[in-house]
Amino acid sequence: MNSWKLYVSVILFASAISFAAEKPNNFCGYAPEYEELYYPVIDQKIVGDASLYPFLNCPWSTFCEFPETLTATQENLEDWRKFFGKNLSEEVLYQLIYSETSDWYQKLEDNNSNVVNGIMANKINKNLQKPFAKYMLLAKQCEGISSNKNGGNGWYQGEKSDDYDQKPELLELAMKNYKAETNSFLKNRYAYQIVRLAHYLQENEAALQYFDNFLKLDSEAPYIYYLALEQRSGAAYNLQKFQEASKGFLEVYSKVPSRRRSCALSLKYFDWSNPQLNDDFFTDNGYAEIQSFFKSYYYNGSISKEMQKLQEKNPNSPYLEVLAIREVDKLQNKIFANNYNKWYENFDTERALDFEPLQTLQEIAKNQLENKAVLRKDFWRIVLSASYLKNDDFKNAALSVSKVEKNSELYPQAKRLSFSIEILQLKTLDRKQIGWLFSKLKSDTQLNESRPLTAFFFNSISDLYKKDGNVIVSLLGSMDYSGENAQYSFERSEADLGNHWKLHYKNEFVADEVIQKIQNFINLPAKTDYEKLIVSKLKSNPQDYVNELKGTWYFQQNQLDEAISYFKKIENPSVFYGKNIRTELFSGAIREYFDTPFSEKSDKIHLKYKKFFGDDAPKIELEETYADNKLKLAQTFKKLEELAKNDPENAADYYYMLGNAWYNTSARGWFLNTLQYIGNNDRNSILGYDYDSDGQQKCTNSEFLKNATKYFKKATEAKGSKETKAKAIFMLAKTNYCYTTERNANYRYRIEVCGDHRDYFQILKNDYSDTAFEAEVIKDCSWYRVFLGM
Repeated sequence: MNSWKLYVSVILFASAISFAAEKPNNFCGYAPEYEELYYPVIDQKIVGDASLYPFLNCPWSTFCEFPETLTATQENLEDWRKFFGKNLSEEVLYQLIYSETSDWYQKLEDNNSNVVNGIMANKINKNLQKPFAKYMLLAKQCEGISSNKNGGNGWYQGEKSDDYDQKPELLELAMKNYKAETNSFLKNRYAYQIVRLAHYLQENEAALQYFDNFLKLDSEAPYIYYLALEQRSGAAYNLQKFQEASKGFLEVYSKVPSRRRSCALSLKYFDWSNPQLNDDFFTDNGYAEIQSFFKSYYYNGSISKEMQKLQEKNPNSPYLEVLAIREVDKLQNKIFANNYNKWYENFDTERALDFEPLQTLQEIAKNQLENKAVLRKDFWRIVLSASYLKNDDFKNAALSVSKVEKNSELYPQAKRLSFSIEILQLKTLDRKQIGWLFSKLKSDTQLNESRPLTAFFFNSISDLYKKDGNVIVSLLGSMDYSGENAQYSFERSEADLGNHWKLHYKNEFVADEVIQKIQNFINLPAKTDYEKLIVSKLKSNPQDYVNELKGTWYFQQNQLDEAISYFKKIENPSVFYGKNIRTELFSGAIREYFDTPFSEKSDKIHLKYKKFFGDDAPKIELEETYADNKLKLAQTFKKLEELAKNDPENAADYYYMLGNAWYNTSARGWFLNTLQYIGNNDRNSILGYDYDSDGQQKCTNSEFLKNATKYFKKATEAKGSKETKAKAIFMLAKTNYCYTTERNANYRYRIEVCGDHRDYFQILKNDYSDTAFEAEVIKDCSWYRVFLGM
């Protein structure tokens, strides 16, 4: 059970179900929190009544957080304080009610000297010791009881789960003790247990009668009365006496802060269109406002209609403010959407915006501002301003919020909304306006202390650069808004810019138009403070950053002279790569195992040319993620081509090594981080086939594989050993892969090669069956064995 145990048992008058709207599913089980999907520039907590915070808009939770109020334990102890008639400390009260054991209570009732003369017992008046102990013994036995109508879908909250039902015996004992008891406080406690037991036994009519006959409202100790009333309401619901049930729940909701959540949950079950729950009934009983609120809160009534009714009944109703701010929050969920992480764009974060409530909301806000009786007009100015944003009516939105005076408690919120309207009006990359907005945000604490507003500014500007094709600047200027950030400050948000996860995977930036965009940005004259901030996030000399990308782009196009030229311009290359190259990437392998170092599977042909590779040749143990020196690598590629021409007797080897280098740095190779910025564990993001699909899979013909094919073909045509040519033929098959997969009845795959893949296997079989290498292929390559029919 919960900390306050049986005294505040949850009402289970119907099968308990989950009330919360479920999070959408997403890949790998990940789902962001609702609050991460947008920037709540307008704080919902501007409503006037903090006790209603739980009912703000947070659709993926049953309720939003509950404000600090007296807990059920505290409320219960305050009642017990009256019983003991002494100024006992909360610690002593807690010990007497919650911490003592059944054995202690039994000994107290039996007048055991060790207990009766003890410190705790002496806190209790002698004439109250035995009656108190007798009640607590019953209470302890009732502690784990549960409703007989839990059903299979109910909550488990620590209730006793054995088959024997003690409730009939406990009810009989409670009745006996109630009749014998003379203390009015304890009689009310027994009466509560009687009503609760009858309710849980589904003796619903009896539960109502017990409450009406036994419970007395004690103005000095009312807590247990309202707990019993909540139980009575559950029993009334079971009897379909919906007026009695709803009235009871609403009364407890109004009187006992710690039971608000429970009663609000219970009220969800009601069909508010039922004739019993008509407006006149609630008006006559003083619950008209709460009825209108819950009716619309649980989507059982027209939000527009209920807001209008609330406005007519009480224009200062706190419930009207809550319904209004909920609609505003649904609107800002769309207007201030967070697209920092691309998968957020796939979430249907809320049902489609309903135009009718927004139109009604705008009319209500206007009426509220014209009504002299309305006290919190600035709240409605903010609501009215937000309502105009639905149709991009920025002029009226700005005008409305500008009327909030500086001395208003809502002025900081009004300033933030006004600033966000200025951001929304930015449709193009207006350097001057962006710079001005950034300076304004940076210099105004009332603006930049809002994390949602700060994120909205940075990510809105980021989106503009993204639309303009300036991907790098867009990412450099984006702010991560995921998760809670208790340590937020504007200075920290500035410092954290430039850490978008995509910036660590620069393979998408190796495109001429992307590189030109960042070059143009770096070359901007008279940069604004915003632009200076973005450039500073490159974490390197800005021109070095561009030259490294440009050199890589030329390298990928096999334009080695241009690549070498740009790499030589880099003033501080250690920021981007190491001093050496992994010469192992010039060797080939029949197959790779990603839990085994490449060096254990490669043919190590590069070691045959130690003199050519120099000091780098033995450096085969460099780690898998080592960043190869691109200048040295490009120069090595070029020298190998020259060697193939100058040393024709070994040209097959040189071309074979070049083919290996292109294959190994492709998406299928072991060294793809060399020219593509991502490691082996991230290759799926650039692979061009689907692991899980049956049917035919073919190579993607990337520039890497095209170059590999070119050099492997040259190796087969050039002078050199037959063993090397056999290797080149096999690598041509790997490079130009084509295969089909079929599952048999036992869900085992059968793979058959096709197209060029099959043709190169055929050449290997026909022309190179006498080579030692072909024998290695038979041993190590299962696909080749299938091809041979083995």
